[in-house]
Amino acid sequence: MSEEGLARAGELAQVGEVARAQQLVRSHLAEHPDDARGVFLHAHLSLMAGDAAEAERAALLVAGTELREGAARILTGALLAQGRPDEAAEWARVALALAPEDWSTYLMYASVQEAQGDRQGAQVSAHEGVEVATRSGDPADRARALVGYARILLSTRGRPQLALQAAEEALSTEPSDLEAASVLALAQLASRRAGPALATSLSVLRQTPLDAGLPVVARYAVHILLGRFVGRLLLLSIPLVYVLLGGGEALDAVWPSDATNSGFDLSPGVAVASRVAGALGLGVVALVGRWTFGPLIDPAVRTPVLRYARRRVSAWIQAVLVGLAVLLYLVALVLGFPFAIPMVPMLMLFAWILQGYAAWGLPR
Repeated sequence: MSEEGLARAGELAQVGEVARAQQLVRSHLAEHPDDARGVFLHAHLSLMAGDAAEAERAALLVAGTELREGAARILTGALLAQGRPDEAAEWARVALALAPEDWSTYLMYASVQEAQGDRQGAQVSAHEGVEVATRSGDPADRARALVGYARILLSTRGRPQLALQAAEEALSTEPSDLEAASVLALAQLASRRAGPALATSLSVLRQTPLDAGLPVVARYAVHILLGRFVGRLLLLSIPLVYVLLGGGEALDAVWPSDATNSGFDLSPGVAVASRVAGALGLGVVALVGRWTFGPLIDPAVRTPVLRYARRRVSAWIQAVLVGLAVLLYLVALVLGFPFAIPMVPMLMLFAWILQGYAAWGLPR
């Protein structure tokens, strides 16, 4: 295969056509098994395809050639993927020594330090990458370095405000960069700015092809939407209890003064109050659902959000709890049964607590 064939394989790799690129490279290596560039590209494609062991094997073959810097990068990624961060750090330092003015090398080393548990070192290395990119004078390089720096700050539990500033600056430089927008959404949520985080997430999803989807952004959108839905239902379910308990007869029915009475003699007023509260509760659920989940009307948003929501166990549990709340409101509306209404806030409180636990499983 000619040099043009390897160039074509590289082009295919850039657009994600890894399998086709690998076929071209294998054909080339069948004719030229000792071609360093072909072996290097094979290592690179193997890493892209998730075959870290093969990537390591091939990269070692060209680590002593003029392709040593690139081989060191591949070895860093391959060893890191195999859970060998200490060995990956050695090759990352080799890449740093060979390319001290390449900002991306510092971000790569920061990722290795993070895997080693050195959070402070990772943040320092990532910041050095931003400084190197700044010295290059290329705004696009600085923007990409800022995105990487923000990611490291978020994943190492650094200061979210710094991550937010870095992501905002990157997006202001490259307004069409979806990766920068994605990181901005994560930084906004980490900074407890759920409203802007949701707006940014939905904007990213609208600009992303349905099949490409951005799983991390979709997961955050699901989390924020469910949090808003459950939180609003919790807050609005509490006044309905006071609607039920608005009169003396209702109070007497819920907490009878006669402790020897084994039953509850519900007066007509109590039944009416229960039905009113039940009807209001059903209306609240419908209106809050329409208000909260209105963005899902857009299929570009709905498809990735629902795709992830179906895989989230906590979302299923929360859906069951909301379904039970609806059922309780129906019982109050149809049967005039007062005890259904006070149970709803308890269900929603449990759903809200579950929402807090689900936050720990979100990617950083």
